[in-house]
Amino acid sequence: AQLSLGNLYYNQEKWDAAARQYKAIVDNEARAPDLLRFAMNNLILAYKELTLFDAALELTRKYIEKFPEDLELINKRVEIGILYQRLGYYDQAVLHLQTLLENADADLEAEVRYYIGEAYFAKGDYQQAILEFLKVPYLVTRRTKYDWVATSYYMAGQSYEKMSKFDQAITMYRQIMDRPGIDATFKAGAQREIDRVNVLLKGNK
Repeated sequence: AQLSLGNLYYNQEKWDAAARQYKAIVDNEARAPDLLRFAMNNLILAYKELTLFDAALELTRKYIEKFPEDLELINKRVEIGILYQRLGYYDQAVLHLQTLLENADADLEAEVRYYIGEAYFAKGDYQQAILEFLKVPYLVTRRTKYDWVATSYYMAGQSYEKMSKFDQAITMYRQIMDRPGIDATFKAGAQREIDRVNVLLKGNK
């Protein structure tokens, strides 16, 4: 009942109320050990929505310890790197994510490289961010829930803009426009970015 109620609150975007229901299960795991995995997983999601990244990080570590046989554990390990970045521990995020590359297949490497790029971007190291973002399109072998190719070109464009290299930024956005297989929504977004940067360029002349 608590898990269902938590899910109901979560779907209504009442993150606090959802977190309370999930936490009641997590804090008293002996009552319903078969529900613990779901409750922990959902509590991590609720903490992230509440921007309680410290709590999410601690619980993610506990989840990895508790369920070492979980087939989806690599996603939790990636999540730790993302949470380090959200907390402002950029170097730690990069180091952690780099440890995941050793045994990664091409598609997982694409995802991890993207998040390494994000950490460098957040740190303000835009040149290094670009190097990571531009590795991603060459690694992706299949379509996934997230379009890592489009988002990587977009973030490379944003990085160039941060360095006031507007022509290179436009080149990155054009990659989204020209590349087959990218959703029309991303292409429309890329065109808006190109139009916006062109206005900036005209203003600078």
